[in-house]
Amino acid sequence: MRVQTHEGSLEVDFLWRERRLIVETDSRRFHSTVRALERDHHRDRLLRDADYRVRRCGWREVVHEPGPLAAELHERLSEGDRR
Repeated sequence: MRVQTHEGSLEVDFLWRERRLIVETDSRRFHSTVRALERDHHRDRLLRDADYRVRRCGWREVVHEPGPLAAELHERLSEGDRR
């Protein structure tokens, strides 16, 4: 896993290159404007076109409800799920 790294010209939060998985953590501070949402959607399309699965998660999910997220990521990484 790589943290705050680049895939092509895009900076991504968490990257598992061998599993083609990217996790983006979105805070309201940086991801709540219309422009930010459009930018995020564009980035996701570029990454999906490069055959990556992109999982976005918000602050509450990461800080207050991390168990289900951790279980989902563990499953995706251990099984090589290509959804």
